[in-house]
Amino acid sequence: MFIPTSLLALVLSTSLLVLADSTTHRVYVGVDDHGNPALQYSPSELHAEVGDVVEFHFKPKAHSVTQGSFDHPCVKAAKDAFDTQLVPVDHQQSLIWSQETFRTLEVTSKHPQVFYCKQQLPQPHCGQGMVFVLNPYGDKNIEAVKHLAIAQNGTVPPNSALIPPPTSTVSSHVASPTAAIHEVQVGPNGKFVYDPPYVHANKGDVVRFKFNPKNHTVTESSFTNPCRRKNGGFDSGFRFVAANATGDQQTFDVVVGDPSIPQIGYCRQGLGTEQSHCERLGPMVFAINPAKEGPYSLDALQKTALATVLGSAPLPEPEAKVHEVQVGPNGKFVYDPPSIVAAKGDIVRFKFNPKNHTVTESTFTNPCRRKSGGFDSDFRFVAANATGAQQNFDVVVGDPAVPQFGYCRQGLGTDNSHCERLGPMVFAINPAKDGPQSLESIQKVALATVLGSAPLAEPSTGSSSMNVTLAAGGAAAAFASIGGAVFFYIRRRSLRKRGSYGQIDETTAPLGDRSDIGEFTIPLKESRSMSPLPPTANESRIIEEGGGRRPLLASDSSA
Repeated sequence: MFIPTSLLALVLSTSLLVLADSTTHRVYVGVDDHGNPALQYSPSELHAEVGDVVEFHFKPKAHSVTQGSFDHPCVKAAKDAFDTQLVPVDHQQSLIWSQETFRTLEVTSKHPQVFYCKQQLPQPHCGQGMVFVLNPYGDKNIEAVKHLAIAQNGTVPPNSALIPPPTSTVSSHVASPTAAIHEVQVGPNGKFVYDPPYVHANKGDVVRFKFNPKNHTVTESSFTNPCRRKNGGFDSGFRFVAANATGDQQTFDVVVGDPSIPQIGYCRQGLGTEQSHCERLGPMVFAINPAKEGPYSLDALQKTALATVLGSAPLPEPEAKVHEVQVGPNGKFVYDPPSIVAAKGDIVRFKFNPKNHTVTESTFTNPCRRKSGGFDSDFRFVAANATGAQQNFDVVVGDPAVPQFGYCRQGLGTDNSHCERLGPMVFAINPAKDGPQSLESIQKVALATVLGSAPLAEPSTGSSSMNVTLAAGGAAAAFASIGGAVFFYIRRRSLRKRGSYGQIDETTAPLGDRSDIGEFTIPLKESRSMSPLPPTANESRIIEEGGGRRPLLASDSSA
């Protein structure tokens, strides 16, 4: 069939324009981050811009993507809310690239949104934590939603008397399966206090705040400014409790991170006035793992709170030192520098160069394997001709006595593995000078990794915690090779953009106080199911590592 050249040019230019203006993100439904069957979405949370598209790729057996709410994550938000319905996928179909089934969602707002799987057999999937958060912010995050979904067991109907009062869990850490729960009463007996005013807890423990009558908050602050909100810190929001309230108390959970780093909280009711709960009537402040004495003690915290001048601007926080590390500079498979020595609270800022790299936490025993619960930048594709600010990934240093290790997980298990063969692309924070936790040692262990082998058993040693923040700059760009017919070129370029480079893409500094952000419902649009073209030999590794998260099979090349 003859197609006019002018028409081909118009289609090509229009398609590339559309691709340049938005990003398509892949989310896998029914597998974990390693491609193993699991009741979860991978990734379980995602940041996306207005106009972007999220593709939900379904794995066996039958799952859905249904919009819920942050109060009731396992209940459909509205009659016309986004809902793929249950999508059945058999095992054989999931192995064939060309038969992969997916549905699409167009992002129409930066507001946080929650989705869940409504499968009820053999048990409610949502009640086992199968939830997904789009554009998480503050206490509207995956940990809080998953905690509430499990607590409600995915069975609470809307407007039911069984619905518990608002409950939240917020932390950059995951609660331990054997976590201790430390209960703290907020404003008991009409007093402007937390009771007890402090707790000592281990990593992974849960501090559960229980709200009493009046209208209080639990908001993270700092020793320097105990009555001012810490940027990016936890916040329960105001929890009004009537004087005659009965039934279960409203609660707010915080999961403890590094016990060597004290955490501070306060009530922000009435700030700047004589009725300030923190600055005058209390001081209504709280501490997790405070020091016994000195500037990080509870006594010092209380005195600083009462000494606050009403309406004054917060004192400047001590500035953390920023250590910059280039990721893959000049096309090399390295971090430059490969190690740094940093103090507690310092920031290690990884800056991404062209290609497609990650910074993923590992251990000295398994330097090319992801550490459970460790930090991970995810894949950060940067085009060869990219201009403007670099994409960044920040890590806040915890205990400097405990070395931290990172690696690039591109191409794992192949001869093109950045960590196991081409580098070794590994990095260390506060490594030992010699011995098994030195930079030289992890480099040797990385290169000695047997491709495709299971990770070695970890020794029973302590581990540190690092707070992770994301500050990604720049936009994802398509990486295409020219060849074949024009329509095939457009299709393959679209596929690679959709499948490989979904990532957090923010070109501005972190948002300020957005505690007033609400929820909204996405109108249901017609879902579509398409059969992507199989990857070429040159693209397959990028698709596997950047988006597919599944082993490539012989059927991929023949489908």
